[in-house]
Amino acid sequence: MANRIITISREYGANAHWISGKLSERLGLPYYDKDFIRKTAAEHGYDLDTLKKESENISNAFLNHLINITSPVSYKSSYDTIFAAQSQVVLELAKHPCIIVGRCANYILEQAGIPSFDIYLYAEDAWKIRHVKELDLSPEANADPLAYIRRQDQERQHYYKRYTGRDMGRVENYNACLDVGCFGLENTVEVLVDMIQKTRMD
Repeated sequence: MANRIITISREYGANAHWISGKLSERLGLPYYDKDFIRKTAAEHGYDLDTLKKESENISNAFLNHLINITSPVSYKSSYDTIFAAQSQVVLELAKHPCIIVGRCANYILEQAGIPSFDIYLYAEDAWKIRHVKELDLSPEANADPLAYIRRQDQERQHYYKRYTGRDMGRVENYNACLDVGCFGLENTVEVLVDMIQKTRMD
């Protein structure tokens, strides 16, 4: 697994956390998701609560405001500063083989010329709804899980678009796009392990 960096982008509710953990076990690689946010906060002096709220929470209202007042290129907000900080942590983590979940990691590494195996996980609504219900996240999520999922996905898509200029989930930006609901969790892991082990990354 020398020089192997794996990135995982995902729809909300596709169970990327579980899949990342299993890939970590099977491939012998550390993986970074929520711990990655904490690492960013600790290394760059950000308040953890602020990071959690802002790192993937660019709403439609924020983007509309952004467009109205200035160009996206020239506008510098706390989001931009946090993204820059997280990008530095992605590059630092990529000095060693690992799995990085979210945070536009596939784009950041591509721009830096660092090879990675990029995965996109998705599932149909019914499957994601069952998963969200099982998680019992909050009264809001339990009351209308589909609306909750759609809102979370929209926020991720806006964040990804803002900092990459791309639409999340387009097949040309990934090495593998898998329907987790179709394959099932265990089979998804097996398919990914087989693909990763057979793919050159140099």
